[in-house]
Amino acid sequence: MIRIATMLLLFASASANAEIYRCAVGGKMLFQDKPCAGASRDDNQVEVKATPAVVAAPAADVPEVEAAPKSAPATTSTQDWIKQRDLENRRNKLKSTIARLEQKGRKIRSEHNRDMAMLDVEGSSANNNLAGATYLQSIAAKKQALATTYEADMTANQSAIDRAAQDLRELE
Repeated sequence: MIRIATMLLLFASASANAEIYRCAVGGKMLFQDKPCAGASRDDNQVEVKATPAVVAAPAADVPEVEAAPKSAPATTSTQDWIKQRDLENRRNKLKSTIARLEQKGRKIRSEHNRDMAMLDVEGSSANNNLAGATYLQSIAAKKQALATTYEADMTANQSAIDRAAQDLRELE
């Protein structure tokens, strides 16, 4: 609770003097604390309305928060905050992608096991004669094709998981 109140106070005090500019870069809308390249100061400035300051009485059971040293800035720049949020969003997206791919791998494995079991059941009904032997050969060919497809699907899925995990490691 105190963390939220502190953040509100910091942003309220920072927004009183902060100028924010909206820039379109590479088809994306960016917000930064400096004017956009090639634009006049007023072309892309965003009007930020001041909010009334919130002052809360300290609770008896909440410890006092140490003040930051005078040499350290009270808040980071808007651009740094945006970069940090973007980085956090990319991490969360990668974690979600990895979880989705792991689920897909479990589904592929489950479907493979089910299909192999169905082929085993089909093969158990083959007669012990030439027709049955031919039928068993066709089932064996189906199993081989199924195993090959399974391996290709699992390899592609694992490669995607590895790429996402590598990207996540690079972000951290």
